[in-house]
Amino acid sequence: MILTPKQKIRKAIEGIFDQHPLFASVVARWRIVPTEKVPTFATDGPNLYYNPAFTDRWNIAEVTWILLHEAGHVFLGHHLRADEMPERTRANVAMDLALNWLIKEYRMSAALAEFACVPGQGKFSEYAGDRSAEFYYDKLSPEKKQEQPDPQASNEQGNDDTQERD
Repeated sequence: MILTPKQKIRKAIEGIFDQHPLFASVVARWRIVPTEKVPTFATDGPNLYYNPAFTDRWNIAEVTWILLHEAGHVFLGHHLRADEMPERTRANVAMDLALNWLIKEYRMSAALAEFACVPGQGKFSEYAGDRSAEFYYDKLSPEKKQEQPDPQASNEQGNDDTQERD
């Protein structure tokens, strides 16, 4: 039986209630809104927006992980702190990096691992994990990328990432 995107989301929510009670309180309050205005999924806190075409390409376990990801944004207050980071695209990546480090163990498929922003993986392989969204936002700054400090010099001065931890 082929499930519709809405049915996949319902099944994923059931799984969250059963397996991830910490996130269930967030998910239970959502008004779930299908829309083509978002390319993937998004939340503003009380609403979960999903693109049906995007949802259709994932299995239930992957949709569950995506919903955990969106619930994690609410749990961490990212939707409330976004205004503190004026560059929305950079803010979204920074928040994803902070959150995905925390939930990467929750059955992230190989396909999701390639798609998601995860510290220590893919194009973020040089990024340390377990940092705040603000830390990653600063690290993703175009000015920081242009500076590209010599890692040898940083280690000699004792300025490694462990001292910058938020």
